[in-house]
Amino acid sequence: LAAFGPWSYGAPAPFSILAYSFARAGLAAAVLFCHVVTPTSWVLPRLLDVDYAPLALVMLLGMTQGHLISTICMHAPSTLLPTQASMYGPVTSFAISLGCFLGSFVALGLAVTFQTH
Repeated sequence: LAAFGPWSYGAPAPFSILAYSFARAGLAAAVLFCHVVTPTSWVLPRLLDVDYAPLALVMLLGMTQGHLISTICMHAPSTLLPTQASMYGPVTSFAISLGCFLGSFVALGLAVTFQTH
């Protein structure tokens, strides 16, 4: 899907990537307001009280993550100087790994925070 749409012809503007990332953060925040079953009571109100809402939100997060990473990996080398192109692979791999680690760490922290009183 990264080859379709306005980003298929050139690298996206940095602001559009930032806006896309904040929209994804909104999806992630929406998961916190879903129907959650935990051993202790959940601090936040349940605004999305149906069982399929977390599934749909997590699927959307996965699809947008794949689209965002493939779009960035497709266009980022074209924004570099030819002398910097050899550094692209290791830096991108590190950035993706760090992003996944930080996302998991934040999710765990939020889950622990909202279950304790």
